[in-house]
Amino acid sequence: MSSAEEITIVGVYDAGVPNLERIVLRANVNVSLSSFCVIAAVKAQLGMTNIPLRDHFFWLGNVTLKAGDWIFVYTAPGSAQLNPLPNAPESLLSLYWGKPQTIFQDRNLTPGLIKVESATFPFEAPQLPRPTLGD
Repeated sequence: MSSAEEITIVGVYDAGVPNLERIVLRANVNVSLSSFCVIAAVKAQLGMTNIPLRDHFFWLGNVTLKAGDWIFVYTAPGSAQLNPLPNAPESLLSLYWGKPQTIFQDRNLTPGLIKVESATFPFEAPQLPRPTLGD
């Protein structure tokens, strides 16, 4: 189990099983997910760091959860849902990465949780006149 202050990565469940493979996360405190993303990475070898895979980045969305709520990030396509758990005070947020195939059947891969503290975007570039080809 990996833990950040706000969210814990519980693990990957049903790895390699189409439509069931998922990353399970749990909110440790009331938290806005808008700053969080999950990635897929190659597991670190001795003395190395995990290496993120290209194009395997998923934003968790603009949702606020309560402490104890669960997040299932399915690697398959689907529609996001937030549902209360029966006979429990917690809720389950089901998110769908939209991958055409499973990711974590390869035991050398691991999920990672990233908290984005800040981001920079370019200012809107001014519109320049389009060149015309000879008159």
